[in-house]
Amino acid sequence: MSLPPPKLNYVNSFVLYGHSVVTSNNNEANPTTSKLPTLWQQFISRREQEVPVFCVYWNYESDADGLYQATVGSTVDKTQGPSDSVRIKEGYYLVFKNRGPKPAAIIEIWQYIWCYFENTSNSNYKRTFITDFEQYNADDAVTVYIGIQKHG
Repeated sequence: MSLPPPKLNYVNSFVLYGHSVVTSNNNEANPTTSKLPTLWQQFISRREQEVPVFCVYWNYESDADGLYQATVGSTVDKTQGPSDSVRIKEGYYLVFKNRGPKPAAIIEIWQYIWCYFENTSNSNYKRTFITDFEQYNADDAVTVYIGIQKHG
């Protein structure tokens, strides 16, 4: 994988509005139990094109292996019917970027992120598992923000 190294950014708190599912990485790896594709399809069929799109991962049960809540939405509440809101936690995030057709670019970037945090040479940063989020622009870029604690 030849993705650029992540950059450290400080993110101010903000609120996202959208619809959510509870899932796990194990569930998402299996097409018969995966919930995220359906969530995305529902969102895309209703969204307004000019609004930046986010997917936030939050309410983690434990770590990358446990259940978590995923909310697809935007900073503007344009949802129809009941919706969820989630506040992105203020703090430090490692920012990972990738380009390419979706979902391949998204899968590739998450594989890179998991390997990055498994590598002990990156021990200056520890995932908080509070809020992580993806940001999608109009082009083929995906940016993933991983909430971290700085060490050392």
